[in-house]
Amino acid sequence: KTRLKLTEHDQMELDLASICQVIRLGSEDRIAQVFISTVDLIKATIEVINKDKSIKTATFFSLIDPQVVSILLHKIGEVQVRVRDAGMEGLIALANCRSGGYGIISNVLIKGIPKKMMGAWRPIAARMQLINYLVKQYGLENGNV
Repeated sequence: KTRLKLTEHDQMELDLASICQVIRLGSEDRIAQVFISTVDLIKATIEVINKDKSIKTATFFSLIDPQVVSILLHKIGEVQVRVRDAGMEGLIALANCRSGGYGIISNVLIKGIPKKMMGAWRPIAARMQLINYLVKQYGLENGNV
């Protein structure tokens, strides 16, 4: 339903602030289905941004809270498979955003794992999987991933 509404946008620039606020609130929610729906909203928004060249990606990334990427990164280490998969899908969608969404993901990714998560294997394995994806997709260069 969200995809249909976003593809029929008239004034997407004006709606981006509201969409980013909903994404921030939904990503912080503890209910799995709310989080999964939020990731669907992220994917739909990125799809519209990638198709419509009039929408500036800088505007989107300036409006989206950097904390959202950190939350998504935290969620890929979750025990619940649906939440973990949705978190990875959200990060990959953000990375695939035109004009260098992968740079924003990699900046948060290289900051390290919080101390309380160091003993768990899931966050480390999920981060390695994401790094593997980013390297395969975008390669390694100075200034890139």
